[in-house]
Amino acid sequence: MAPFSVRVDALGITVTFTARAVANAVNTSSRTTVQQALRRTSPRAFAAVLKAAWRLHISSVDFSSSWRPMLGSRLHRMGVALDVTHFDDADENIHFTIHNHGSQDRNHPFPQNSGGRKLAALYTELTGNSEVETGMVYTPWVHWVLPHDSHMHVTVKK
Repeated sequence: MAPFSVRVDALGITVTFTARAVANAVNTSSRTTVQQALRRTSPRAFAAVLKAAWRLHISSVDFSSSWRPMLGSRLHRMGVALDVTHFDDADENIHFTIHNHGSQDRNHPFPQNSGGRKLAALYTELTGNSEVETGMVYTPWVHWVLPHDSHMHVTVKK
């Protein structure tokens, strides 16, 4: 499945769904469509990430996973989780891929470059959101749990 993007003009944010973002869901049945997979993801999950991104002037966000019926986390199967892999802030010329350099980065502070500082701010926004499940924002650095070396995982309340 090819990646696709959606422009949310009201927020000034482009959302990109990477090739695998809904592939796990769509590939489970010839009858499951991209639209159905996205509808099974809680709108509160999208809202939490997009609200935080908007508040931080982030211009684009890439998702690598949303609802999926059989693979991995039960939170994705429940439709209350999203995985963020990349973001851009066009105004500050920040292009940041969320991926650590190995196990030595786990449970350590965020990188101190501009992208790492923006990620830290995004983490703070999300963990301060009452719709986000307490303790359920995982990153490759702060609050790391397996298998979150390549994305930020966000879970909203049921």
